[in-house]
Amino acid sequence: MRASADRCGQRSTMPRGIVQAGLRVVHTFWTFIRSVFRVLSEQVDVFCGGFEFCIPYTRSLDRFFRVVFDQVKVEQGGLELCTPFYVNSFVCCFGCEWSWSFIQASMTAASLVSSTLCFGCKVNQYRHQSKALGGLEAVFSVITPPEVDVEQSKPTPVVYYLSGLTCTDQNFIQKAGACRAAARLNLIIVAPDTSPRGAGIPGEDDSYDFGTGAGFYLNATEEPYRSHYRMYAYVVEELPEVVRELFPSPTGQRLCSITGHSMGGHGALVCALRNPGKYRSVSAFAPIAHPTACPWGQKAFRGYLGSVEAGRVYDATCLVQDASIVKACNLDDILIDQGTADQFWREGQLRADDFVSAARDAGQKVTLRMQEGYDHSYFFVSTFIDDHLEFHAARLRRL
Repeated sequence: MRASADRCGQRSTMPRGIVQAGLRVVHTFWTFIRSVFRVLSEQVDVFCGGFEFCIPYTRSLDRFFRVVFDQVKVEQGGLELCTPFYVNSFVCCFGCEWSWSFIQASMTAASLVSSTLCFGCKVNQYRHQSKALGGLEAVFSVITPPEVDVEQSKPTPVVYYLSGLTCTDQNFIQKAGACRAAARLNLIIVAPDTSPRGAGIPGEDDSYDFGTGAGFYLNATEEPYRSHYRMYAYVVEELPEVVRELFPSPTGQRLCSITGHSMGGHGALVCALRNPGKYRSVSAFAPIAHPTACPWGQKAFRGYLGSVEAGRVYDATCLVQDASIVKACNLDDILIDQGTADQFWREGQLRADDFVSAARDAGQKVTLRMQEGYDHSYFFVSTFIDDHLEFHAARLRRL
């Protein structure tokens, strides 16, 4: 009987009766999985004598694959089981070798978690396995207006909304009251989470302003955060691809803008300034506009990037003072709302005035509206969300 070698170089054999019984179990399992995949799959391709499936990612399938097996090999009476992550190949040899390979869940395909209606808009929450976040599950929500893509030549544009410290995607969805304006203006609104979750890094849940719920929309370079804390890459690169798969555009692309609140306002400004031409417009509610000069930003940059100085590339005030960036972005205006009763404004955490001053020197127009008596909460955001969405809609539909 020929032995089969496992990945650690060890060898084992099994009696033929056990092998045959095992094959029957595997065949039953495989038949069941195929029937499930036929229901769930978005794409089925024949590949090298077997099947390649691209399916919506689900937590239950992920957990199941983790438990069952990654690879099964049967070679003339020898049976080998290996279990790192997903099913990669299934090889059966009785004098010859057959290959059923690449049975794997798509890393970008999103599966629906929940769905409801509000002012005619579909409000859906999705989850998927994120490459940018090191394979962790990411969750985001989408508000889709009732007349999405009604004009085939003018696909419904997208506004990305980035939330602040301690938030999830649901804070904006449940508290901002954006659906009425989204329906009226015919805008898709996408709201991601604020950090990776479940990385298992010691101490990441110890404080509200660093770690879980506080990803700061940057790509960490320091251990142990660099593998998972990459919210900048997620927002700018991966999430738009996932959204494109969920909502294919009749013309192949959708125009987009970006906004956010507090830490998310910081993220919106940075994403727009670092990616000229990607976003038609940018706005912010009470943004952390000069993070290298405030305690929140300094803590984040030291922890994720190794130094405050390294955080200058994620500081909107540092970016906007560069006239070449301003020229490349070609933004006619940047809208910022700031409440005068905001305790974090008073404590020096936000510093929108620094951003306005630097922008003025570089030739960038900024409309800073100081809103008398408003604080940092979603009562403030919900009061002015229509203004911001109208600001973006006007620029997204401008020829």
